[in-house]
Parts: sequence; C-alpha cells; structure tokens
Amino acid sequence: MKMLKLVIVDDEADIREGLSLYPWADIGLQLSCVCQHGMEALKWMEEHPVDLLITDIRMPIMDGLELVRRVRAHFPYIKVVVLSGYEDFAYAQTCIQYGVSKYLLKPIDPALLFEAIKELQAQQKLEYEKLEQNRLLERRSNQLVKGLRREFLERLLSKPLSNFEIEDGCSLSEMILDGDNYVVALIRLDQAHMHKAHYAEEEWNLILFAFNNILTEVWEDEGLGYHYVDRRSGNGYLITTLREQLEDDLQRIRKLLYRFRGLFRSTISIIVGTPAPSVSSLHSSRLKADHVASQLAEGSFEIIHFDPLTYSQGKSAMQGKTVSDSSMTIINKAKQYIFNHYSRSLTLSEVAEATFVNSSYLSHLFTEATGNTFVHYLSRCRIEKAKEMLEHSNLKIYEVGEMVGYQNPRYFSSIFRKLTGVTPNEYRTHKG
Repeated sequence: MKMLKLVIVDDEADIREGLSLYPWADIGLQLSCVCQHGMEALKWMEEHPVDLLITDIRMPIMDGLELVRRVRAHFPYIKVVVLSGYEDFAYAQTCIQYGVSKYLLKPIDPALLFEAIKELQAQQKLEYEKLEQNRLLERRSNQLVKGLRREFLERLLSKPLSNFEIEDGCSLSEMILDGDNYVVALIRLDQAHMHKAHYAEEEWNLILFAFNNILTEVWEDEGLGYHYVDRRSGNGYLITTLREQLEDDLQRIRKLLYRFRGLFRSTISIIVGTPAPSVSSLHSSRLKADHVASQLAEGSFEIIHFDPLTYSQGKSAMQGKTVSDSSMTIINKAKQYIFNHYSRSLTLSEVAEATFVNSSYLSHLFTEATGNTFVHYLSRCRIEKAKEMLEHSNLKIYEVGEMVGYQNPRYFSSIFRKLTGVTPNEYRTHKG
C-alpha cells in the first residue's frame, strides 16, 4: 500500500513544529502540509489528495470543529484525529457527531498518537481501493465542472449570449437557469477592491479561495442560485431570482462573511443590480451593480429599485402559443432519447443530432413546447428516477447519483434539493 498523505493543523507554532518532526515515514505516512488554521488546511485539501488529518480545536479564522464539519461534508474518506486540551473535552460529543475517528488530549503522548494512527491505517487499508477510485473520479469531475462553470459564468456576466450558448453552457457546467426573473448581486470586499496591490500573492489566493468556498456552501449548496468570483477584482457575483426573502438571504451572507474578518480585513458591500428580463441579459444587471457600487461608500447595502411594468414587458411571451404536430414529433423523439440515455453525460448537441435538427432549433422547440429548457427537462427526468431508487433500493446516495448521471455527489444533492425541496437523504427518510 502506498504511503498515506497527512495534514497537520494547529495555531501553536511549537506544537506544529513538534508534530512535524515525528518520524511519520516510519509508519507509512507522508507529511504533505502543516497549517496554522482550518481555512488554510481546507484550501490545501481542495487542491491535493489527503488521507489523514490531525487538527487542534481552538484556532483563529476557522476552528477545528468547523474544519471537521466541512471535511466530513466534502471529503468523507479522510480520517480525522482531533487534538484538544482537557478543558475542551466537552467538544468530544460534537466531534463524534461529525464522525471524527479519534479524539486525543494534550499534551500529546507520541505512543498513543501512533497507536491511534496505526488503527486508522488498518481501517483505511480495507477501504482504500474503492475510496481511491471514487476520490479520483470525484476530483476529476469536480475540477472539470468547476472549470466549465467558471468559464461559462464569466461569459454570461460579461456579454449577451444566444439561447443555444446558454443551453449548451448550462448542460456542460451542470446548471439550471430556466427562469425569467433573475438578478445579479455584487458582493464587494471593499479593502480588497481598493488595495489589492497591498496583498501578497499567497494571501490573495487564500482570500479568493475562502470567499469562493463560503459562497459555494451558503449559496449554491442551499439551492439559492449560482456564484462567480472575479480573481482580478475579488468581487463576488450571485445569480439569483427575485423573491421576498432575497434581502434576508443577502444580509445573512454578509453576517457570515464578517465572521472571517480576520482573513478578509475588510468591510463588505452588497449591491443588487436591476432585474434581467431574460438569462441572456444578466450581464446588464451585473454592469448596473458595478456602476452603482463605484459611487457608494464602504459597507453599503443597496437594492436598486425598478419599474415592475417595464420588467413584466420583458418577460417571455411564450405562454399561449401552439406547437405544430411535426414539432411535437421532434420533441417526443428528443424526450425518448433523453429517457434512454439520462444515466450518462448528455448534451443538447447530442440530442439534436439524434433527432436530426440543429441545437438552436431544438432548444427553441423545447422551451416552446414544454415551458422548460432542455437542461431542466433532463434534470427532472434524472431526479424522478433517483426518487424511485431512493424509495425502492438500499443503494447509497452517491451510488444513486451516479446511476442517474451525476458523478459529483454534491451536485446531485444540490439539484435534488432544488427540484424537490429536500435532500436525497431527507426524501428517503420521509418515504421510509
């Protein structure tokens, strides 16, 4: 078995140094990184394979409990050993809830630590082959989708795109954008915006990572929309729908970001642009938010008012249109093709080729005939099949996701929640 990779996290320099000097190689471990706080460790784990984590509880920026919670959510295969002072022993129960493998008290007894790690290595040996395969597939899938989504969102927020470009972009980057009441909200780290040159490159990259990670967890994973972080300016952009609780959601995010003020060292401004009557005009909402932000002081919160009449006139006028028999024949063939191939990666271009029409025309027909986009219909088809599997099988959640075409478990859960209002686990529990 190859050497397992170890990450150590502790804000006390002497403990970090002491742990890093242990003869880890003698027990089959490679010390890959030593970090001062949880956010730094989380960034490393996003970018490098890790098998074992040793972490303290009390640390600045992100403490051990928050780190463990996120590791359990995103890297369930990593074994975790928590080190803590006696006065923090009350945290043990929380650690157990988060699935911590071992909980050891300081001062650290090397013999006990080595014994605990050898026990975890024995467990890992039994799990390793399957975990390694799943981890590599998930990492590749995550990186591919992240890259495609980032590229697509950058284009979407910069210029108007055709319906085909939007459909194709959503399909490749695993997104659903089929409404007509979207808006862009700008989240600005004021100091980063004004004094980016004052940040060292490593510090700037950590800030961008933390900002992006927080928005993923509290925005996308909650099914509230999508986000894009501009690496040059540090601005974050949220794509969301207009709704009554939008201001409450944004204030909640602002409050959460201020929890990381030790890292950002900045006030937070949030400006909501004008509504976009269609997805293709999201860039205009972004430009308006940028323009207003340039005129506002630090720490601002602004929702730009709009004329409801003008907005409603910009909405889709598809309602009430009839579809010809020949068009419905094409749509039915496309639906059947989707039903037969939903369990793997499927694009609008492939379905169009199978039904002998071009992609742009099929995209138009889908919206006209069904009231939904191709991506939305494909997602509905997959989730309906997933619901059947969750009700009538003992397959694990990630296995269900893979069988209906989602290699990324987080994305599967996100889409399932967006379309059903509950997570896959909650759905199974309720039906059970």
